[in-house]
Amino acid sequence: GALGPDLSHLMTRQTIASGILPNYDRTLAHWIADPQSLKPGAFMPAPALSAHALDDVHAYLRTLM
Repeated sequence: GALGPDLSHLMTRQTIASGILPNYDRTLAHWIADPQSLKPGAFMPAPALSAHALDDVHAYLRTLM
């Protein structure tokens, strides 16, 4: 995508960020909050999310089978 990654079947994948990171809860949450720190040059923007909003987005993404 132009603003972020393809999230189809996200939780069935073993890796995220074009295969460079393991798809673990902690890694996924960090990737959502600050994708550039984990993958410099990524097209995914760093959203300005509160801790509660980050938890909500993370919980939603974990449902994508």
